Amino acid sequence: PSPVSVPFTHYGTREIVCRKMGYETVRSFEAMEPPFFQEFPYDLYYETLTADEYSDHRHYRYVLAPNGPEETAPEVVERKMKEAAELRLR
Repeated sequence: PSPVSVPFTHYGTREIVCRKMGYETVRSFEAMEPPFFQEFPYDLYYETLTADEYSDHRHYRYVLAPNGPEETAPEVVERKMKEAAELRLR
C-alpha cells in the first residue's frame, strides 16, 4: 500500500523497491545524509542542551509504469508464480 512510512535509526544508502502486480518494478538506491543537527558539533547541543525533540522525515516519490500485455498474460503470471513458489522452497 502507498504511501508508506518506515522508521530508520541509521543514515546511509538504502535500497527502495516498489512492486505492484501489473506494473514494472522500480528499484532505487537513496543516499540518506544526516541533517545538520546530527553532525558534530551540532549534535552535542541538540542532544544534550535542549529539551526539544528533532525528527528527520524523508519524502520520495516513485511512479510505476504499467507492464505491457505480454507481462500480464495469464500464462506469464502463472509461470512467475510457480518460480516464486520454487524459490520459497529453497
